[in-house]
Amino acid sequence: MNKTSVIEKLLFCLILLSGAYFYHPIDYDNSSTRYFQISSIVDYGSLNIDNYSNYTSDTSYHDGHYYPNKAPGAPLLGVPVYWIIRMAKSSQAIPPLTNFDKYMIRLITTTLPFAILGILLFKIGNRWGLDPRKSLWMVLAYSLGSIAFQHATIFSGHQIAACFSFFSFYIIYSLSKKKLNEQEPYFKYGIMAFLAGLFAGLAALSDYTAIFIAMVLSVYTLLSHVSKREKTLFIFGGLLCLFALAAYNYTCFGSPLTLSYGHQVTEQFKEGSETGFFGISIPQPTVFLSILFSPARGLFFIMPVFLFSVFGWFRLYKNSDVQREMIVIAIIVAGYLLINSGFYGWHGGWIFGPRYLVPMLPFLALPMVRAPWDTKIFALLLCISIVQVGISIIGFPYTPEAIKNPIMELLIPCMRYGYFSKNFGNWLGLKGFWSALPIILVVSMCVFMMLRQLKQTVKTKEVSLILRAISLIWVSIIIIMLIFETTTPKTLIHENRAMLLKHIAITTKSRELYRNAVYELQLAKESF
Repeated sequence: MNKTSVIEKLLFCLILLSGAYFYHPIDYDNSSTRYFQISSIVDYGSLNIDNYSNYTSDTSYHDGHYYPNKAPGAPLLGVPVYWIIRMAKSSQAIPPLTNFDKYMIRLITTTLPFAILGILLFKIGNRWGLDPRKSLWMVLAYSLGSIAFQHATIFSGHQIAACFSFFSFYIIYSLSKKKLNEQEPYFKYGIMAFLAGLFAGLAALSDYTAIFIAMVLSVYTLLSHVSKREKTLFIFGGLLCLFALAAYNYTCFGSPLTLSYGHQVTEQFKEGSETGFFGISIPQPTVFLSILFSPARGLFFIMPVFLFSVFGWFRLYKNSDVQREMIVIAIIVAGYLLINSGFYGWHGGWIFGPRYLVPMLPFLALPMVRAPWDTKIFALLLCISIVQVGISIIGFPYTPEAIKNPIMELLIPCMRYGYFSKNFGNWLGLKGFWSALPIILVVSMCVFMMLRQLKQTVKTKEVSLILRAISLIWVSIIIIMLIFETTTPKTLIHENRAMLLKHIAITTKSRELYRNAVYELQLAKESF
């Protein structure tokens, strides 16, 4: 077994364990409506969620029935997982959709592909980069220092779309770079091309914004150096998912061309979806800046390590071997930024970070492998990214859009009150921040072992003074904004703290959290 194979196995285990370690006891509508449809299909033999319609506002309504107002991909992937779980239970009298059921569905459909994605990023990073250590750090930056990690612990569909989109890209790239004289079984490359199309389609089924990625990958495939047979099979794989979506739309909404967004129940969502093209209009400059630089939703604020990706992209673009791929990445990233900044609900509702950008994050992460390297600056940006993302995972990821500085105004204060996610550390009797200590130690040990295995192949020190200056200035701005950015009026802060604490108190039956919720509500009245 060679060293690279050992690294890949360790990396897979590290990422999978990190995502599996945490479980959020509360599922708000974005996740719960997807779980409800899985239960409806398996337990009641129906696509509608009429039995659960009183428990979620994320619904669409047609012909007397309620359906999720989401893309159907995540629930459809979760159905076989839940069916196996239900069949394995000794008694069918057990209530449907237990916390264990939901955890296993999320683990297999979301966290497992997330770990596989880490291996593929490492493989392609080694091919594009000059130093395998950089490839490892790039994967760690994406897997632990981006909101991809957060969404790998949530059943939202965004991370599923990210994984399958990148699987498709990886296969297409591999096919386009295969040796012309390579002798393989006739069907191998055909199966790979079919899977690439199928994966692109599954991504689009899981998150409708990934239709954009599927379109870009389709053009990429048609212009790549692959055979006509492989291009045809790619299209065929994608069409299967298109037909599945058409059948779903026809069954639920009476027309193969009608999406769930066209039948929203919540008036606010309905009005928003009717503006522009399914809620997407001309990009707004203020929104564009917010999804890049704000404390609540800013890509480079929450995950400043991605500054290395920007510098790495320009270097890789100069390499003719991957210039086509750099164009694909640039189009995907730019497209998502424009789509998100033109969407009526650009903030993503109750969530920490720019959740609509999640499907494009693995593409943005790749160019890090060729960024001008400055170990200290990279370590600084990576630590800031891991800490900010980690707080939302160890605590909770649901931050209302009204809060401008969620880390300082919601996450940390609620964690002081005792609002933490469930995790394996609780089984050892650890509570609060201490409960995350085992996974921190395991991750640290694995990273140390992998770095020991990988020898630095490039001794020259590539330091960009521009990157160093921008990074240090930006870190200073992040610190200043975390300290001074405030939501006004302050009543909003206390009201939202009270609401979140009340929800977790009811779920966990914690009297202490409930008392803290009452206390925050009293502070809200006093600050009114």
